[in-house]
Amino acid sequence: VMSTLPMGPSFDPAAGRPTQGWVIDGEMRNLFEVKRVEVDVKAIPDEVKALVVVHPRHLSSDTQYAIDQFVLRGGNLLAFVDPNAEAQPPATGADPTLAMLDDKASDLPELFAAWGVTYDPSRIVLDAQRALEVQVQQGMPPVRHLAILGLTRDDANAEDVVTAQLGTINLSTAGSFGLADDAKVTLEPLLQSSANASSTDVQRLSLSPDPSQLYADFSPTGEHYALAVRVSGTLQSAFPDRAGEGHLAQSLEPANIVLVADTDLLTDRLWAQAQQFFGQRVVNAFASNGDFVINAVDNLIGSADLIAVRTRAGSSRPFTTVDALRVEADARFRAKERELQARLAETEEKLSALQQAQPGGNALTLNPEQQAELLRFQEEKLRIRKDLRQVRRQLDEDIQTLGGKLKFLNIAGMPLLLTLGALLFVGWRARRRKVTA
Repeated sequence: VMSTLPMGPSFDPAAGRPTQGWVIDGEMRNLFEVKRVEVDVKAIPDEVKALVVVHPRHLSSDTQYAIDQFVLRGGNLLAFVDPNAEAQPPATGADPTLAMLDDKASDLPELFAAWGVTYDPSRIVLDAQRALEVQVQQGMPPVRHLAILGLTRDDANAEDVVTAQLGTINLSTAGSFGLADDAKVTLEPLLQSSANASSTDVQRLSLSPDPSQLYADFSPTGEHYALAVRVSGTLQSAFPDRAGEGHLAQSLEPANIVLVADTDLLTDRLWAQAQQFFGQRVVNAFASNGDFVINAVDNLIGSADLIAVRTRAGSSRPFTTVDALRVEADARFRAKERELQARLAETEEKLSALQQAQPGGNALTLNPEQQAELLRFQEEKLRIRKDLRQVRRQLDEDIQTLGGKLKFLNIAGMPLLLTLGALLFVGWRARRRKVTA
């Protein structure tokens, strides 16, 4: 494991005690023989079967060359890059306010370019269909965050052993991968967004922490963004000008690489709760992030034949109709909300202009015209707020109506069908007896 994030056990100087590290780090150490690789390494040991690179931030050319040669000689790679690694600790002594504006992106630019993989570390994926609700302020209702995603089985590759049997996968401020026009490799999505998605500049998060602002110019592209991919094929070295003993210009066998455009999925907050119970660490997983990582590592350290194994799709029946109702109602809610904000800004500008035009410039005194304008706005604001509540109420009514229909079909529908079938059978036997008699 090569990581620039504090995944493993360490010592917390503020608390004065050691920390156990992230749950995923402990899970990997429980299941595999894990070694740490420094981020300035110039060669990957030959005994390493799979290299897990997490948040490769500003790696030197020598370190990228070490990864390049490791992959070319048959090593398998699992790399987590991120446009905005929220778990990246601030620099020592840094101002917490200014730390929010720090660059938290990671990339493997030279390797990606040589492999034919496209990745923009300045763009994050927004998805209205998979957006999760988050609590922004204490006492305020939760809001849907377009950049915090809860992927379902429909978003996972059902034919790949790594993702076939997974449940929910949670990601936050993730990027996406693509394939260059001249690429010689095969890129197979493992996790992807819904079609109700788009991408935006990562700076919007630091400039406006309010998640509702992400809806301002959100326009779905209809594209499924690849959030995690498997790259396979014959690779050329990203460093063709280098030479020396053992240097490889081309992979000895088809390479196998898994790339993930998010590091936050590894953090505990997105998939697991860890508690101490009589001195033992008890983990309660509420998402399949850990299963995804363990499956990927287990698959990569296996033989080439096992890596190529495909599986049948799992049986999944998500509540797609309910999800669609929620997304539709939420879109209407956001549209009304933007309308209210626009009218609010317009009215405040009018009031400001009227006050500036008033003789003496006394802003504390409202003339009759201003009072009438203020009263009109207050009435308009109340009306639009009623519309907002009506949208939410209609959402609940639609879902309750659908739930009532499903309950009727489950509770009464099947017994009615069985009763009807029994009556038809009894009638058929009665007619048959008459004919026989």
